[in-house]
Amino acid sequence: MFGIYPAGAQWVRQFTSSEAALVIQERLTQLAGLVAGALTEPFGPQRGAVIATHHGFLVMADTSGPATEIVVVPDVRLQHLLWSYNTGNADQWSGRELKVMMGGNLDNWDALLIDANRKFRWTVSLVEQAIAGTLKKEEPQAAASVDNVVPELDSYPDDLWEPVFDYVPFDGGQSCGL
Repeated sequence: MFGIYPAGAQWVRQFTSSEAALVIQERLTQLAGLVAGALTEPFGPQRGAVIATHHGFLVMADTSGPATEIVVVPDVRLQHLLWSYNTGNADQWSGRELKVMMGGNLDNWDALLIDANRKFRWTVSLVEQAIAGTLKKEEPQAAASVDNVVPELDSYPDDLWEPVFDYVPFDGGQSCGL
């Protein structure tokens, strides 16, 4: 039902569940902290409706058959990057473009592939546990300690932007002769 995705078969994990897709969605969002999907079909009709998202990966469901089918795949942006890499077109993306698109320190293909693989395996693990009914809510992390005053947050491309004009000295006078 789900078909082939641009990133390739190595970036797809498919499951069958006796539970309804919305039950799986509830477990993933309430117990694992995934973001609930709006049942959109980013790859077209009959290719899966998004029930949850997690760090660049989509959990999609098909409920048209006798059992619920669930699939984990990269989101559309990551699909395109992985397709570029797999087809020998990786050099069309500069390190800066990779960093802006993926955030953090992912400014080269090695870092991007390692990070994507780690997040993919983690998302697949969460979905497996949700389907099996063994997913448990994690304990909240301890409050900030002496060594870690600020809790670590996800970074976004906007965090990388540095306002240029914040560092320009201004004496209060007019800047032009008008």
